[in-house]
Amino acid sequence: MNYNNLTSAEKTYYANLTDDERKLYLADQTQLDAISTWTTPSVQMYVSVAYLVEEIYQLHESRARLMDTTRSMLRSTDEDKQLVSDIMETSDKLFAVTIAIGDHSAVLSLADAEENDELCGYLARVKMLRFELLATTFDIGVLIETLQLHEVY
Repeated sequence: MNYNNLTSAEKTYYANLTDDERKLYLADQTQLDAISTWTTPSVQMYVSVAYLVEEIYQLHESRARLMDTTRSMLRSTDEDKQLVSDIMETSDKLFAVTIAIGDHSAVLSLADAEENDELCGYLARVKMLRFELLATTFDIGVLIETLQLHEVY
């Protein structure tokens, strides 16, 4: 994850973090794997939502690349137009997220930009809340040392 992926609320929050906290807040999958070795609840709670945020941004970027490539293939023939339409339809089915609450779940497409932005905004708010809990209940320096020990700092 990088700074450019942050929501505007996250950028404001990020500006108030220390350098070590910033490193952890923008942790990538490998770094999250390293700090998840700590079984402390606040660490696990943060890591779980950070994984989700990282994954949704990776899916979004992959879909955007696919759409750009597909659009660049568009020609004027009916056959090519149908192929592009098929690719777009398949993309809408593949780039989705499953939400489960209790016994109920739903698959939400990431194709709708407005819904995707709302989902990202919600997850960002949860991530900030959980990071705040982490920062107040666990020594951030220990997590930085963990990154260094795993050689992913």
